[in-house]
Amino acid sequence: MTICGPEGAGKTHLLHVLLAELGGAYINDQTKLDPKIDNDLIGFDGASMNPDPAEFLAKIEDILGAGRRLILVGRGQPSEWAGGLKDLRTRLEAMPRAQMSEPDEAMLRAVMAKGFQDRQVTVGKAVIEYAAVRLPRTFLAAHRFVEAADQAALNEKKKVSVQLAQKVLEDHF
Repeated sequence: MTICGPEGAGKTHLLHVLLAELGGAYINDQTKLDPKIDNDLIGFDGASMNPDPAEFLAKIEDILGAGRRLILVGRGQPSEWAGGLKDLRTRLEAMPRAQMSEPDEAMLRAVMAKGFQDRQVTVGKAVIEYAAVRLPRTFLAAHRFVEAADQAALNEKKKVSVQLAQKVLEDHF
């Protein structure tokens, strides 16, 4: 199967959850994507950064031909990972797909809240609400806002407030 979507959407996180649940091997380097891997399930993170489409197709075919299962993860659409190689595009398009999309406002709020929580930064709901309606609707924007707000708060030795969020948005977005 393929897991695809925009940067920061949680594709790698989903892959790790699936592999932990199903007992698979995680690989994020194409040179280590070896058909002889001694595992029934292989999760390959980085399918969109494919330098040699013919070699990539050969590895996919060898893995699947050996009876192993494969989860490919990457940015964008699987057809874009083919690098112009029609046979690879056909193979990728034939695989079941989990498509992750850009967030709506509710998801954007949740991503920012989780981002601040992960950084152990306490912010009021007003900060999240203020930023959610002003940020571009992308996971990447939410992650960058959290990072920039945290850094600005550290630099200015202040809490993340609506005023600080306003400054961060003006400076970075």
